Amino acid sequence: MTTACLRRFPVPACAKPSCWLRKRDAGACLLRSLFSKRLCRRFAGFGADRIVPEQAAALDAIVLIGGSDAAQTLARLIAQRVVQGPCLRQAVAAAARLAARLRPGTVMDLLRRDELQIRADACRCTLRSEEAIPLLRELLDDLHRDVRIAAACALGRMGRSEVRGLLLGYLREEILDELGLSVSEAAKVLGVRRATLSDLVNGNAALSAEMALRIEKAFGVKMETLLNMQAWYDAYAMRQRAGEIEVKPYRPSAPEPR
Repeated sequence: MTTACLRRFPVPACAKPSCWLRKRDAGACLLRSLFSKRLCRRFAGFGADRIVPEQAAALDAIVLIGGSDAAQTLARLIAQRVVQGPCLRQAVAAAARLAARLRPGTVMDLLRRDELQIRADACRCTLRSEEAIPLLRELLDDLHRDVRIAAACALGRMGRSEVRGLLLGYLREEILDELGLSVSEAAKVLGVRRATLSDLVNGNAALSAEMALRIEKAFGVKMETLLNMQAWYDAYAMRQRAGEIEVKPYRPSAPEPR
């Protein structure tokens, strides 16, 4: 809990140090007191172009508390437009970190924002929503790499195939083309054979965990992001072949009578 937040919002007796061992109960109590409507909305409508310290301190405290109650609180603050400007960026980033479930209408609004970080974090908060798919597809061509990757990951979580194209496009355009590397030169940097990298960037081979780690070490993109994109595509591709795989559901045999 930040000092500023504790100074501005009185801590209830049940959340004083003697009760901090019961972290979950104390956190729930803090949410009910510190972030009630009366306190959360105290500065609603302010901060379109500057940080409101009181709101920023409250958002920091919500992240520290964590859990589903904190995530739901963030979702409500964002949906009800309690936070704006820089504090909205902070709130959406916190929502992505806590895996908050944002309403489809709220997500659609955030995906259309000019601020690239809000667009990227909104992608991370997008659940299965048919309404959001066209916007996410548009964001695959966003000028900013973080937004493109976040949009592809969101589509991947929905079981869409677009994630594969972005993975291959990232390898070709944002590593080879951007850095002016040929396949042979990039393969040398990665410590692999030219044929191995060529098969990958041309879509003739899947991304392995080892290759993802090599790419992370050489070019900085997280291996978990790349592997998630590959896994979501693999799941999509296998789902398309579900009818070819004949497996009967397992049903335990009835116990024999004694």
